[in-house]
Amino acid sequence: MSLRPGQRVLDRYVVEALLGRGGMGEVWRGRHEALQRSVAIKRLTGPAHPAALERFDREARFMARVRHPAVVAVLDYGLLPAASVHEDPAPVLILELCEGGSVDGLRGADGALPWPQAVARVAEALDGLHAVHAAGLVHRDLKPENLLLAGDPPRVKVADFGIARSLEEDEPRLTRPGLAIGTLGYMAPEQLSGGRVDARADLYALGVLLWHLLCGRPPFAEPDPGALLARLWQPPPPLVLPPGRPTPPDALSALITRLMAPERDRRPARADAVASQLRALLPPGSLDPAPLPPHGARVEPTLPVTALPVTGLPFTGLPVTGLADTSLPGTDAPPPGTGEDDDLGPVAADWRVPDGATAVPVEGFLLAARPPAAALRDRSTRQWLAALFPAPARSFVRDGVVLVASPSGRPDTAVAALGARWRGAVAVHTAPFPADFALSSAALTGAAPLPGPLLDLLDRLG
Repeated sequence: MSLRPGQRVLDRYVVEALLGRGGMGEVWRGRHEALQRSVAIKRLTGPAHPAALERFDREARFMARVRHPAVVAVLDYGLLPAASVHEDPAPVLILELCEGGSVDGLRGADGALPWPQAVARVAEALDGLHAVHAAGLVHRDLKPENLLLAGDPPRVKVADFGIARSLEEDEPRLTRPGLAIGTLGYMAPEQLSGGRVDARADLYALGVLLWHLLCGRPPFAEPDPGALLARLWQPPPPLVLPPGRPTPPDALSALITRLMAPERDRRPARADAVASQLRALLPPGSLDPAPLPPHGARVEPTLPVTALPVTGLPFTGLPVTGLADTSLPGTDAPPPGTGEDDDLGPVAADWRVPDGATAVPVEGFLLAARPPAAALRDRSTRQWLAALFPAPARSFVRDGVVLVASPSGRPDTAVAALGARWRGAVAVHTAPFPADFALSSAALTGAAPLPGPLLDLLDRLG
């Protein structure tokens, strides 16, 4: 029985639109009629073989074991009635809807991500993976397409437990011994050779994924499983980033080498430990400063907001809350200290640009983007900008517009990232600039006229 828009499923969900189709199933967008909440409806397709039905049922049970904000939540499970006496009832799985795409869609034109962003996203995935392993499961199919993005700001959620396996000895096998199952290129040597796997096979896959995100291509190009397996028993290739990408720290390369060690005893054993090591490498103000707690846990800030400086802000001492600019025209954030901005945590009273601050020259490019007003009040926006525009780039806000000044580099990837995140206008002015052009504190606070190139940029932004 195939689904169709408008169809009611399990007497409470309405099918809306097809989201995707794979070899074993299809996923539809749906809506809970009573709650008016959007959901994802996953349906098994193809012949209803007993092994396929058992695997689908197992996926539902496995996902129900794990309750963590970095893992896609299962909401419901049931059977569609058979369309005829010649068909069997078809199982459907109701899942949390993730509307931010996948990590695969974040990659730039060169196939890569800036290393802080790649590290932060993989650390988020490791938060979920730790919960998966704690539930006695191994995922076995970690790849960019199975790391979905949801929320505002988007965060990673581990998805697709279709070939997950319990680590319990009494769990019946659905794959014949010696037969490999997974995605070629991400499987650890023991998985590709059909051996027994544990949590370290998942950590190997995330090492491959991190290598891929940094270098813009998979680390292994062997065309068939036999040649690939022979290659996997050798040390992993060194990182080779696309031209123009900043070089990550040596400690990151060393960690990836350990994650991709052919012998699993040489790999790290715990996902949470690897997540901590990755976060320790992030520059101040980067994405994802702390792991997400499990569902139901009390969230305690590890640092007050005013102690989280954004790398590259143009004025010394300007705290992170400076981007929630409340005195500049065009923003609708509440004034500091009113108690109306609890989502930002404690608000600094001295965020304003210091008098006599040094002007900031621009030599590379100047970029302007107009985000939704809510984004300017969100701490994660500032962290995301800091990762996208690391020092020596400078980022700040005026009249509801995010401005970025970079002394070098090309803005192409940044323009694509900003457009995809905010779906709004982005304008760029590239060098050369007039010899006397600079962004001064007086201009930023409205006490002096804006320089000509900046006025032109804001005019083009609209």
